[in-house]
Amino acid sequence: MLRDGGLENYELKGDLDIRVNDADCSKVKLELAPADFADVQFKQHPKFVKFGAGPKVIALKNDSQGFPVNQNLGVLKWRMNTKDESHVPLTVTVWPQPNGGQSDVAVEYELEAQHLTLKNVVISIPIPPGALPVVSDEDAQWTADRGFFQWTIDTVDADAPSGSLEFRCDGDADTFFPTNVGFAASGSLAGVDVQSARLADGSEAPLSQEKIITVDKYEIV
Repeated sequence: MLRDGGLENYELKGDLDIRVNDADCSKVKLELAPADFADVQFKQHPKFVKFGAGPKVIALKNDSQGFPVNQNLGVLKWRMNTKDESHVPLTVTVWPQPNGGQSDVAVEYELEAQHLTLKNVVISIPIPPGALPVVSDEDAQWTADRGFFQWTIDTVDADAPSGSLEFRCDGDADTFFPTNVGFAASGSLAGVDVQSARLADGSEAPLSQEKIITVDKYEIV
């Protein structure tokens, strides 16, 4: 993200692994829920039927074979590159205002992906080594150590989608960049969701799924 607004680059990568726990369900087919995948590029395991124009079904090419039992198997990868900032799940803005050798810094975040619950959100802002920031919010969870001011928010969700904090610290406007953001969440930014699992006879197979989002790099420059 650019400090003055806009998106320099956005890359999303995802993987789908399948684990079959019951040998009676090894010959299963999975169907993804319909979604807008216009910006998403899929790559499938070579043993599986390629996606067509219709529903996206994950099925082995050889119907006589089944999934291995009690082991994870990677079956699908996806990626998305865009400069459309509406895809960013959480926007973070840092506003430094120089004030006589110091700066008054306002930090604000807002949840864009309202269907997600973000956990352990950490906004890490560089500060001069040894600087002692003065924070106006007594309830905020923050630390200042090893040249970074770190603000931690336990949960960001639709019920508490935004927040702000202000602090004063030595440094000019450029001191506080690049700012880094980290979090974890359950869900899928690309909208990948398994809608159903069915056996060869058409009956429904028991299904549970875990969807995890982690941040590899989120930087405001």
